[in-house]
Amino acid sequence: MEECDDVDEASDGGDDVASSSGFESASDVAQKRHRKGKRKSPKTKPRKTARIASSKSPRGGTDDDDGAFLEGFSRRWASWEDFNKAFETFQAAMFQQLSGRSSTSVLSRNKQMRDAVAREVASTGKSSEDVERRRGTRYIPADWKKYCRTLRCTHGQGQPSRSSGKRKHRQIRSTECTAKVNVRVVSAYSGWNIAVKASGRHNHPVTKHQSFNYAENRSVTDEGLIHDAAAMHKAGAHAKGIMSYLCEQSGGKLVTLRDAHNMIQKFKSGQRAGQTDAERALAVLDEFALEAEGNAAEIMVDAESKIARVVTFQSARMRRLFRAFPEAVLVDATHNTNANRYKLFSFVVHDVFGKGQYVFHSLVESEEKVNLRLVIKSFKILNPAWSKIRVIMTDKAMHEKAVLLEAFPDACQLLCQWH
Repeated sequence: MEECDDVDEASDGGDDVASSSGFESASDVAQKRHRKGKRKSPKTKPRKTARIASSKSPRGGTDDDDGAFLEGFSRRWASWEDFNKAFETFQAAMFQQLSGRSSTSVLSRNKQMRDAVAREVASTGKSSEDVERRRGTRYIPADWKKYCRTLRCTHGQGQPSRSSGKRKHRQIRSTECTAKVNVRVVSAYSGWNIAVKASGRHNHPVTKHQSFNYAENRSVTDEGLIHDAAAMHKAGAHAKGIMSYLCEQSGGKLVTLRDAHNMIQKFKSGQRAGQTDAERALAVLDEFALEAEGNAAEIMVDAESKIARVVTFQSARMRRLFRAFPEAVLVDATHNTNANRYKLFSFVVHDVFGKGQYVFHSLVESEEKVNLRLVIKSFKILNPAWSKIRVIMTDKAMHEKAVLLEAFPDACQLLCQWH
């Protein structure tokens, strides 16, 4: 407006003056605008980042209001069954995982209200009806069974550390998330119903990928698939094959190799349930012998006491190692290897890299010569290359040296200086 006024005033004096002054004014203004104007920076595409519900936005405000993670979910329900079904569907659709941390039954809640009324009656001397009327007490019908539940985000359920700190845990779920849902039975004009209240916010990614990584969502619950996995394990299928089958048949669940191993361990525990220690030991050795061709295991039981005196086991790999390096053998016993204080009697050879490799194991009740002779007899049966042994290194246990001298008279015995 000021520029236009200057041009009008100059036009009263003459055409030439008006035109020249008006041109100069417009040019000066244009130059000033050019000098004072700010250059616009080129637009850059924003980097794509994971969707994280943080407590503060880039502008200093809040990304979401308190309890906004439950937006779109009804806050009133007619029954616990309706709420549970709808909440499970909502969680799956929004990739959230909230589970129950505490609950209160209707009986406990009604008792709390009766105790509060009784205390006021005792202190004021009024009747219970007057106190209940003044307090607005309404006892919850017993048909509801449960009065309230508190659901917390799976990333906000801290667990006390039980580790010693020796191993680093790469997967730690707790992020101290504050998202919480409180559900309780309330009275209304239409009767009793369930009220839902949300508080807090998520401080971690809420994505499909994160949801699939929860163990609760990866676990297979279909009884038919579990039965199929057990049958595959009995038939000799490996964990990787079971994992692939479950991923294909479970409708898109991301079953991991660790989940398959855990499932196999449950199958083994179920098979051994209700067995005695001896039966479980026999089952483990049978499983070891059938695991691979060439594995061998044997239990020698005393005929009178029915106590296992010697237990020997050797894998196919151990037998191959001894066939390859039979010349020098190290023999030693480890004491108190189990609750029954059995001794572990082991044979060791040196491989091509000069490292010790176990080639035979045996658990003996005691280091008596009778038991050691049984161990060496089993060793010879399983390893025909025993005749190639030239050097045996032991500690200073004389009973061991005597039995070894009987079994391997052509071998030179050396004393281990470390012992």
